[in-house]
Amino acid sequence: LAPPLGGAPVKLVEDAYYPSWSPDGKQIVFQSARGGQGDLWIIDAAGGTPRQLTNDPLYDYHPSWSPDGKWIVFGTQSFLRAAAFDLRAVPASGGQPIVLTSENFMVARPVWSSDGTEILFSSVRGGAFNIWKIPFSTTGTRPDFERVTVGEGHDLARPSSRAGTVAY
Repeated sequence: LAPPLGGAPVKLVEDAYYPSWSPDGKQIVFQSARGGQGDLWIIDAAGGTPRQLTNDPLYDYHPSWSPDGKWIVFGTQSFLRAAAFDLRAVPASGGQPIVLTSENFMVARPVWSSDGTEILFSSVRGGAFNIWKIPFSTTGTRPDFERVTVGEGHDLARPSSRAGTVAY
């Protein structure tokens, strides 16, 4: 952690990637291979011992906290099938993740809409990285995808959404 206006950084944890703050600023979820595989972990922003959130044979990456603090969306990759990617969501308190998508295209950097009803993410399903969105549902029903950007570049930056607009 580093003060926003400068100063000495403080190491919170080692082997931590793609951190995402909880909405209340009290916790941070991150990706780590500390358990021997790519999983998600949560640590108090004040420090302490990380708590493992996911523990599966998949490579879990790019976590993002929901605006209400109840869910964490993330990407997964299976090394058992070629080009097998999913978006999943797990309760922030722990538990079984739900599968939101089953892709044969890489998915990256998922984020929540400001009201928590949709998830935006980058995917190559159209041939180049573009931003896509799906409604968030805990019912296990696979939602329809909606393409947000249509450029031929790589729209890969973590998008953010507010009041119906998307910045990426």
